[in-house]
Amino acid sequence: NWHPSQKEYEGVVRLSGEPRYKHFIKKIVDEEQLWGLWQNGWAMAGDDTGKQFIPVWPHPIYAEACALDSWKIISL
Repeated sequence: NWHPSQKEYEGVVRLSGEPRYKHFIKKIVDEEQLWGLWQNGWAMAGDDTGKQFIPVWPHPIYAEACALDSWKIISL
């Protein structure tokens, strides 16, 4: 199983949108897994138009980094 090194993690979070998206797709295809945050339901996010979506990540380390503020008590 893939586990990103600290160097890889830091490099990925610094990527702009499209390269980060390509990395995400490659990793979920290679690993056949994706991760979200859950607590009595999936963590949700929304855009300026009111559309809602479920954020997902290619590894728990990325999801855990986003478990802040309103998602703080949500677990993987």
